Amino acid sequence: MQEFNAAKEAVLRVFPDADIKAQGSDDYPITVTVTHLGTNAVLWRGDQRSLFRKNAPRRAQSQLEIAASCKSLAARLASGQAA
Repeated sequence: MQEFNAAKEAVLRVFPDADIKAQGSDDYPITVTVTHLGTNAVLWRGDQRSLFRKNAPRRAQSQLEIAASCKSLAARLASGQAA
């Protein structure tokens, strides 16, 4: 669940009013995918371990990547471009 919370935190930095839903899977290797449901745009996909607290540098980098991808999507949506 910490990986979900880390990804959610990054998304909420850009989209504070976002409605964020978790979808689980038992597939291995476990990955986390951040998707904008309105456009089906995949904003970030990575290994679950990249968002663990014990991997602080990787977690911070992943959160920066997620936020940057969200900002890019926000700019495209604001300009009327498809994602």
